[in-house]
Amino acid sequence: MASLAHTAAGAAGAAPRAAPAPAATTRRAGVARPTVRRAVAAAAAVTKKICVLPGDGIGPEIATVAVEVLKAAGAAEGVSFEFEEALIGGAAIDAVGEPYPAATFEACKRSDAVLLAAIGG
Repeated sequence: MASLAHTAAGAAGAAPRAAPAPAATTRRAGVARPTVRRAVAAAAAVTKKICVLPGDGIGPEIATVAVEVLKAAGAAEGVSFEFEEALIGGAAIDAVGEPYPAATFEACKRSDAVLLAAIGG
């Protein structure tokens, strides 16, 4: 792919692209260590709270798959997640009579992020 970009750039008269810069390193006792490893190690101790709002219609199906993707990505990067599910939309109306219950609002405030799938009627 890079050779195609280089060829296209050369054909247009543009200068060839420079090689990417090496990853940042730190020096300690004369040994270079990548800073990326420290970031991954620090992230391993991190647990993020996610409030999942599946909603209604196809929302629960979407939320299930999205949670599995987050778990896989977290495992690959050394990050863990805590998931809390709350009601919203038509599912909330059916369950408690209002589309955005106070309990859902509080769950969202306690979280680091909110995963909203799909809402409707």
